Amino acid sequence: EINPLLASFFSKVVQILLNRRPNLVLEFLKDHPSLIDDLVFHIDTSAIMDLIYRIVICFENSITRFKVCHWLRDMRLIEKLVSSLSEDASSDTLCNTCNLLSDVIKVCRDPQESFKGAKRCFTS
Repeated sequence: EINPLLASFFSKVVQILLNRRPNLVLEFLKDHPSLIDDLVFHIDTSAIMDLIYRIVICFENSITRFKVCHWLRDMRLIEKLVSSLSEDASSDTLCNTCNLLSDVIKVCRDPQESFKGAKRCFTS
């Protein structure tokens, strides 16, 4: 189990990096495929759930967001989240996973032009 305070600091630092150097962070994430597995493993920590959500929505450029969505689809993010919904999971894991899935669905269903790439990505 990870320290929630340290996880929130980590999440904040990564979010700042995503805001300032999104393409560089995206390339780093792509170069470390096990990172998504590690983040999903710690989904019981709300800061980690928030970080995954920020990775999904942080890119303002619709082309970049579309690439991120395809990469997350290839990484099987949704399947990994759904598989964390087991009887043995903690209530924090269940709550955070459900919230994250709900938020991703909302993003994918947003009718604004900037989210059309995300919608096509997660529904294909």
